[in-house]
Amino acid sequence: MDRDMEPLIIHATEYTPEINLDPLNRTFDLKGVSRPENAIEFYTQIYNWFADYESSLKKMFYAGQDKYDLTCNFYFSYFNSASSKMIYTILEIMRGIKKLGFGLTINWYYDEGDDQMREDGEELSEAIELMFNLLEVE
Repeated sequence: MDRDMEPLIIHATEYTPEINLDPLNRTFDLKGVSRPENAIEFYTQIYNWFADYESSLKKMFYAGQDKYDLTCNFYFSYFNSASSKMIYTILEIMRGIKKLGFGLTINWYYDEGDDQMREDGEELSEAIELMFNLLEVE
């Protein structure tokens, strides 16, 4: 079912993260700085992609097809509060996918010594009630 989904690739800018949503490999990467002028506008296409993906997985679920594991990698060097809200809405979709019985690994990468980004990951994990792997990168 997910083979019907096209990947979503958005190249990073000074203000927006690199996005690579790859349904074939079942990996979803968001990486870089996220402080777009309009976070809702930037993240809407990403949110919509995930919503469509969840819909295709629901069809699989109701058809009794095998479930599989998905990996979501977040590696932000910075994000503003507006981006944080949009990341949370994307995580809500991921939580819905997990409730369907799909395996979900969320990796939250942060630079060595970046206590704020680690804490942001912990807070999001707690708020959304999903376990994150908090991974320090040198």
